[in-house]
Amino acid sequence: MGELTDVNLFQMFILVRRRRPLPLFFCSLFACVAITWPLSGVVSLKTFVSETYGFSVRYPGDWYLDKQHYVFEIENFPPSRSVRATLPPDGAAIVIVVPARLKLNPRTLSEFIAMHNPRAEVIGKQPLTLNRREGALSIVEVRTRCCLEPPYEEWINWYFEIEGHFFAASLGHRERSPDEKQLIETLKQVVLSLRLDKSSQGKNSP
Repeated sequence: MGELTDVNLFQMFILVRRRRPLPLFFCSLFACVAITWPLSGVVSLKTFVSETYGFSVRYPGDWYLDKQHYVFEIENFPPSRSVRATLPPDGAAIVIVVPARLKLNPRTLSEFIAMHNPRAEVIGKQPLTLNRREGALSIVEVRTRCCLEPPYEEWINWYFEIEGHFFAASLGHRERSPDEKQLIETLKQVVLSLRLDKSSQGKNSP
């Protein structure tokens, strides 16, 4: 069986109709876990480009783009369902930020992790690896819980570096969401689609 790259994973994820869920493999340093994604229909892709910070990502067309507060944020629910900046019971959000957007200047990925949301309640941490066309992408996953009182939200934060540029890609959902595996797969596809814009890479710095 040939290696699955970000390109053919996305083709399978978006363009293929199957009657049965398609197994994908999510690997850490310790094990590979099969994750299924029910490909019940065709979902169009949209592209987000940040000229300021020099990168682009693709995301499912049935998610809603919100550019008010972060470099990149998408939600699986319309803005009308958002109440006081909290996620609805079945809602989820994916956010990508870079140090410059947060006015940070870390020298290493570890420094960025320590600087990003330092007051969050950490409930888990582990290394992961994603296979990109350009090679393996090492990720540090930090799980945090928000907020001070119910309803609690759980955030899965992926920290990684591409060609000297630090990124934090975060998935937020209600605690104990039954859709977590599917949401993680969406996060994975977004991260795999991330590309640097060579013409504006220098802007991704304070």
